[in-house]
Amino acid sequence: HTWPEYGYAAVDLFACGTRARPDVGCAYLVKALQARRHSLSTVRRGRGVDMHWMDEPLTPLDIYRRNITNVLHSKRSRFQEICIAEAGAYGRALILDGQLQCASADEFLYHEALVHPAMIQLGLPRSVLILGGGDGAAVREVLRWQSVRRVTMVEIDHEVVEACREHLYDIHQGAFDDPHLGVVIDDALHFLQHTDQTWDVIISDLPDPVEG
Repeated sequence: HTWPEYGYAAVDLFACGTRARPDVGCAYLVKALQARRHSLSTVRRGRGVDMHWMDEPLTPLDIYRRNITNVLHSKRSRFQEICIAEAGAYGRALILDGQLQCASADEFLYHEALVHPAMIQLGLPRSVLILGGGDGAAVREVLRWQSVRRVTMVEIDHEVVEACREHLYDIHQGAFDDPHLGVVIDDALHFLQHTDQTWDVIISDLPDPVEG
């Protein structure tokens, strides 16, 4: 399956038996097609089997595997494939283009470290700009500061915001409904190039960069 307008292709591999190695086929295709990014999802079928595994290749020889027990939301937006699912011990997770972005069980390890050092450095920040962060976790952490009067979140994909607002309350904890928050649907770079507003703190919560 190909989507040239997104620079995206998907391949279905069907195999019989328990010794099949789809990861080997995936590694071969990645090398042959010189893919810049890739993900591998495995669905095991058969009697007594009801599991969906999400495999994230770390290297051609190493894979990180998570058990997906329930898919709550799955949709392709203009920009990316959006999935929100129950990911075993990790809880509810946001997955974009097959890459896990955050999960309710451990996202605080990332978002607390992302937000609070800069806020502490300033002391009493009143205005904060968040680039990305459609899951709402960075906003949640910013709003813990009582000195904050204005938060602007710039997210390119409104469908990510809507899906996270509906399905990831454990992560955003109602931050989207806070009156101090303003959400702007725009490309972060475009927004910065055209705004005349200023902020005390700017936080980048964007996905890993991909070569254009």
